[in-house]
Amino acid sequence: MSSDNMQAGQKEVRSRKADVVVPRILDAAQVEFMASGFERANIDRMLKDFGGSKATVFRHFPSKRELFAAVIERIARRWEQTVDFEHIAVTTPREWLAEYCARVLGWLLSDEPMFIGRTAIAEGGSFPDLRHIFPSLAMTPIQEVIARNVERWSHSGLIAASAPELVSTMVMDEIIISAVARKLFGIARLSSDSEIREHVLDRVDLLFEGLSPRG
Repeated sequence: MSSDNMQAGQKEVRSRKADVVVPRILDAAQVEFMASGFERANIDRMLKDFGGSKATVFRHFPSKRELFAAVIERIARRWEQTVDFEHIAVTTPREWLAEYCARVLGWLLSDEPMFIGRTAIAEGGSFPDLRHIFPSLAMTPIQEVIARNVERWSHSGLIAASAPELVSTMVMDEIIISAVARKLFGIARLSSDSEIREHVLDRVDLLFEGLSPRG
């Protein structure tokens, strides 16, 4: 790194502006939490990556628990940007749902969300809030998008679904959560985009056999 870049980095660390300091703290904290887990994570190791003081960290996050919650929240809020469902091309309900679920599952099977899942299993007892933060900020909104579209398609006569929320729950359980659970428990894993899409398409086709409007 050049001397100019080092000086710029040092000035950035010394900044007291939250929009500069907080992301750097969270970056360093996430590295440590993902490497060590919540219980074994060490603030001193975080400081080496952060480049600032312990006082600065605790000014923004008064406890390790609050820091961990902030890391989880930041990961959870990335779902919408990563999935980018607003820019899925308008196609048939089957094609839209298959593309949406493939994007959601691709994100959920990536390192950051899987870290949250493993932590919930291993350390959920010592951090019960973990069981609520990620579902409320990511999983529930993901399911709500499905329910809204199912309701819209049903009103348009494209599918026959009298209970959109039930359909969205079935989609989450059978297509998304089942694949995540298999990977978390080491039963089976979808290791490529093509495997994810094959998994999704097979189940979407089965779902739409039952949702096709009857003549």
